[in-house]
Parts: sequence; C-alpha cells; structure tokens
Amino acid sequence: RACRASCSSSRSASFSSGSRAVKSVLVTVSRRCCEFTNVQATRAREVFMQLGGPAVLLRVLASEFRGAVPSGADLEAELCGLRNECLTILRELSVSAHHCADHLATNEPLLVQLFQLMGKKATFINAVGLAEEVLSVRGGVFRLGLVPDLQPLLASFSSHQLALFCRVLAQVVVDPDERPTGDQESCEEHAPHGECTRCTLEENHALLLAIPELLPRLIKLLRLQRLPHPHWGDQLPLSADLLPLLTNLAMADRESWDDEVFDGMTANEQHSLREMGLGAGARPAGEGGGSDGNRSPTLKALTLATHQVEVLYVLCALLGGAHKAAVRDSLAALGLLPTLEAMFDRMDWSEPPAPPPEPHGIHGPGCMCNPESALRIQWLRLVHNFCDTEGEGTHHKLLLLSPEERAERQSMNEAREQQRGPMSPGDTPPEPSTSTRWSAQPKAQQPRPGLMSKLLAVLVSEPSDSMYRFWLASCVEAFLRGSDPYNQEFSAARGLMSHLLQEIKGGKSGFQCALSRQINLDLLGELLKFNRRMFSHFETLVRDDGIFEELLEVVVGNLLDSNVFLRSVILSLERFREENSALILSGFDPRELAVTGGGYGMDGILSNFMGNNRLQLLRNLMAAVSIEEGVNQENVCVVNTALVCFVFANRAGQLHAQLEALRTVRPTLAEPPCPDASSPSRPPPPARLSGDPCPADDDEEEYAVARPSGSFGRAPACAEDPMQGFGPLLDLWHEHYKHRSRDCLSLERSSRIPMTEFAATAKALQALAPTR
Repeated sequence: RACRASCSSSRSASFSSGSRAVKSVLVTVSRRCCEFTNVQATRAREVFMQLGGPAVLLRVLASEFRGAVPSGADLEAELCGLRNECLTILRELSVSAHHCADHLATNEPLLVQLFQLMGKKATFINAVGLAEEVLSVRGGVFRLGLVPDLQPLLASFSSHQLALFCRVLAQVVVDPDERPTGDQESCEEHAPHGECTRCTLEENHALLLAIPELLPRLIKLLRLQRLPHPHWGDQLPLSADLLPLLTNLAMADRESWDDEVFDGMTANEQHSLREMGLGAGARPAGEGGGSDGNRSPTLKALTLATHQVEVLYVLCALLGGAHKAAVRDSLAALGLLPTLEAMFDRMDWSEPPAPPPEPHGIHGPGCMCNPESALRIQWLRLVHNFCDTEGEGTHHKLLLLSPEERAERQSMNEAREQQRGPMSPGDTPPEPSTSTRWSAQPKAQQPRPGLMSKLLAVLVSEPSDSMYRFWLASCVEAFLRGSDPYNQEFSAARGLMSHLLQEIKGGKSGFQCALSRQINLDLLGELLKFNRRMFSHFETLVRDDGIFEELLEVVVGNLLDSNVFLRSVILSLERFREENSALILSGFDPRELAVTGGGYGMDGILSNFMGNNRLQLLRNLMAAVSIEEGVNQENVCVVNTALVCFVFANRAGQLHAQLEALRTVRPTLAEPPCPDASSPSRPPPPARLSGDPCPADDDEEEYAVARPSGSFGRAPACAEDPMQGFGPLLDLWHEHYKHRSRDCLSLERSSRIPMTEFAATAKALQALAPTR
C-alpha cells in the first residue's frame, strides 16, 4: 500500500521528492521481504505478493517519470537507482516464489525491457540477474528478434559484461527440455502458443551468428586461462564463493573495464609480461606504479576466468545447432583448438575434484560437482560437438592432431597412394611397417602430442568411476566416427583398444555401470568398423587370458548396451565379405590379405562366432525391447541393429527364409550373474549364454571356458512368432523416423545403407508378420 501511495504521490510532487519517497519504500520492502531465513520475512513476502506488489514494481520499472524533472544526468541517476531496487526485489521474489518467476517469464515486454536495461552500466548487473532467473523457468525459448538493436547492444558490452551476459545467452540458445532433435509436432507441444521451439532456436542462433564480433570476443575470453601473477595465480581456485566477491570488486571500478588491456599486443608480448608477473599494460612495482600497477588487469583476468564455463556452454550450444557447420569453420579459423589445448594443459586431470562445501552436492546426495568439474565437463562437451559431424567432412578433425602428427599422417597417406592409389573411407591401410610407425617409434622420437593424443592419454589412465570418463570417451568416439582408418589406428596405437579390453576383463571396475559399459562398447565398435587391420589387431589381443570369452558374456548378456558394437561388427563383416567376393571375381585370393598387409581374412574367432550364432543373436535382439517400453533412443538403436541383419538377408533374397528359421529359435536373454555367496572376493560366474541354470561350483570353470567360436544352445520351436512382438516395434520405428531427417541421415552415414532400403525392409517384414 505504501508503495502504491508513493508511486501515486510522485506524479503530483516534484520528481526529486517523489523518487526519494518511492526509493525509501522500496528499500523498506527489500529489507522486510528479502530475508530467506526469517519467518516474519516469509510472511511479509507472501502478503506483499498477495496485495499485488510485483505488479506495482513492474509499473515503477516501466515508468519514465516525464514532466518537470531535474537535469538529464540527475534524472538518469535517480531512475537507475529506482530500477535497481525494483530489479533486486523482483529477482529475490523469483528465487523464493516460483509462481512469481513463472508469471514474469510470460511477460515478454518485461524481458525486452531487461535487455534494454543491460545497455546501461548502472543497471546491467541487476538486469542480467533477473533475466537469468526468469528465462530459466520459461516454458519456451525467448525470441531474441524481439529485442531492438541487438547487435549494437552486444557490441557495447565490455569484456566483463559479455562474460556475464553469457549466463543470459545460455537460456536462449538451448531448448529448455534439452531435446537434441525433434519433429515439428513435438516442438509445438512444448512451446507456448504453438510456437515451434526448434524454429525459435534456429532464429536465435542466426541472429547471434550475424554479429561478426561475437565469436572472436568469446574466443578471446577463453584465452584468459592463466592468471598473470606467478606466485598465487595458478593456485587460486575459481570457486563459487569467490565469484560474488570478484564481481563486486570489479564492478566497483567498472569504468576501467574496457578492452584496452587485451588489444595492441602480440601473444609473445603478453606471455613475456605474464612471465614477469605483470598483467597486460601494468608496470612493475617500484617503477612509479606501486602495487596498484598490476592490480586491475590481474583482477580483471581472474574475474573473467570465472565465467568461462558459461562461454563454453554458449559455444557448445551454437556448435550443436542448425548452423553448426558454419560455426565450426568460423571457430576453427579463429583458433579455437589451440585455445582449448591451452586450457587442457592448465587443467589437472590426475587429482580428484575437491569435495563440495555442502554435505550433499549441488545435484543431490552423492554429487561431487563443483566449479572446476563443471568447467572440465563443459570443455569436453565443446570438444565433442566440434568433432561430432553428420557428413560435413572430417578435415576439421585433423586440427586435433599436432602439426607433427599431421605431417606424419600425410607422409603415410602419400606412401600408400604410391603403392595402391588414393584411399577411400573404409579402405585398407598400407603395410604394418608403414601404418604403425606411431607405435613403433621410441617415445622420444614420436611426434609432439596434439589435443587428441592428450585426451587419449587421460582416458586410458582415468578411473572407471570418474565423472569425466563418459565425456572423454564421447570425444574420442566423435573423433573416430566417420573418419578414415588412420584415425582408428592412431587411437589404437595409443593403447585405446588394449585399455577397453582390459576394462572388460576387469569386470567390476570397467563394466559395473551400464553407462560405462555402453560407452566403452560403442567406442570399441568405432575402432573396429570397416577396418580389417583393426579386426586383426583385436583378435591378436583377445586370444590371450580368456578376454574373448569375457567379452562375449558382456555383449550377449547386455544387448541394450552392446547392440551398437554388434552393429559395427555385422556391418564390417558384410563389407569384408563383399570385398572378398569382388577379389575372387578378379582372380585374387582373399587369404593373401593377411600376407600382403591387408589383415583380417574372414577366418577369425569373431567372424566364426557371428556366423555360428547369427540367428540366435538376431532373435535375442528382436526380444530385447518391447512395445510397452515406448520409443526411446536405446530401443530405436536395438531395432536398427536387428534391421541391419534383415537388410542383408533381403539383399540376398533370404528374408522369408530367415523369418522361418527364426521361428525355430527362442530368445535366450541372459540373466544377471549369480555370485558365490561363500566367497565375497571371488568374481561372479559368467552370465548365461544359453539360458541354462547357473552352473554348480564344480562345473564353473568348464562353463567359463567357452569354445573360441562360441555358440548358443538351440531350443525347441517357440509358440510365439518373433514378429508378434517385433512388428509393433517397426510401427513405432516408422513413426520415430517420419519427421527426423537428421536422424535418418545419421543412420545412413553410419551404416552406409540408404534409408529407403531400411524402410523397404521394414515394410517387407511387416507384410510377412502374422495378422494382428
């Protein structure tokens, strides 16, 4: 009531007296309502909102106070003071009362005004804070096109303001539901007023990318990864507790926050100054500058570095959008990879993250996240998105190699072209003496490691339960996906395949978690795909110590996690078979491949196992998921793997015969292993491959040592037709890919099978299914 009365009286009174009265009331409201630990403040806050307090604050915020006013400078100062009080109270109400934030999130004129208030230094901080809180609860994505003069607004930001503004950008460049893909219909379901969320995101990305100075300035912010002072700079943690203090200290002298200290200096000059313990543009102590000479640049670098996680997040979102090919080219030209490599060298991956200050982490019990871990994970996500392509070419992946590694690779490629002509994707690399020079050289003579070599070194040394392992493996998988054989051998030469197989052999450490099991098997599949030499290397490694049998137990007993690995093996073996047929027609003996350096001649233990168990594996895949589980990415992957088998049968004119054979096979999905209760330290017996009961202790050793080829037990004909459960899944499969062109393209390129052939095979299967 007092706030309403003050606003009304300010219209008739002079501006100065009226604004002072309103500000006095606002200060009282802030003191009484914005204390979260006080019961009386909670009650006062509820009463304030029930009486329409937020609406009155919005009126004050939008008021121009035109009429008889003091001079322009005084008016601006008074208005900024009033608006800052309103912004502060509204933000506190948004944090404490979700319904208030939800209401403000639908107020588009308010959001537009917040962006305009960011253009004024006096109201920038509070406008950013309120915009971040409101946009984070908004059901749809806010359209940046509603903001007038967006490009001049961003151009006016200082480095510190741009770093803070990334917290707002993070809310308008990513779908609130984090839907990586989605059709038009699903977008409209989640967007207000039927607005397409995906379309709004694409529009926002296009508007931001049209600002020529945005990406260069974001890259410049990432280069502030090392503090100037050699005594405490590299050891000072960038914790969440430090951020408010730095922001307040920096903004107290905000007039000095321009870009002068970054411009006009070469990298060597900046490095020399840092080595002397100076910030850019600072003078040594004792030469007229005193201790204040390097205080401002040091504080500036430290403050900006605390916002790097938001900068990484925004760049990651832009790399995952509809314009990602153009963004990738621009970032590569701006030197993103050297910048990321410098950040990587600064991070310490060897020691575990510091425990959170609270008893439970920010995401609940057991969470170990902190600002340092958030920075590392966002860094890994950005590398993953940079490598993740859908057929736009793989030349940019070479930037993850050092110049020496690229030169080594080029010389190997030229040597092969002289011997056998140009190499195409999936082609056979040259002789072992040439293609394995990376691993054959002494360590001192190996090329200087690039970013991918460093990532591989961290991955193979990272503990299996590390929070970073998933994203490390995802980066390597994205690097391998769609690449030529040299990238596969490059990774294997650095111990990746041996490491993955040892994780399987370790059992408890590497494959206790389903997510760890899935990412490791997916990565192993990418290492093998379409590469004969990698198949030969794989079989050399698994022939010892029973690794192959343990691998089979994991693969067969966890089809939801291993089906992508199986798909890689099936696709590769079929390609090898077709190549062998072509060689035979040309009068060449495929068995000579092993002698000439081509590797894998289709007579290994892996191909024997797949040949002996093809029908049983396919039957298990068809029964691994059910219609009741609905559509999700895992279920669609299983259906895709089964469809690959049917596509090859359809090509050979054997689709009907294969279905008839499947009717004589029953699914034998493995059950969880049965540990020996009397020996807690003893590893559990292997998962069942044929559906038989767990073996007795006396037979355990004989059961574990399977034949190299492996085989499932045959069962009597099953009463249920396999298509009774698989047919409805094909209906969902058709619906899933109906509007997902990007997913279709991804499936085509990863399998090298046209989507039309997938669809035709699915329809043929449905025609052969029993009437439902």
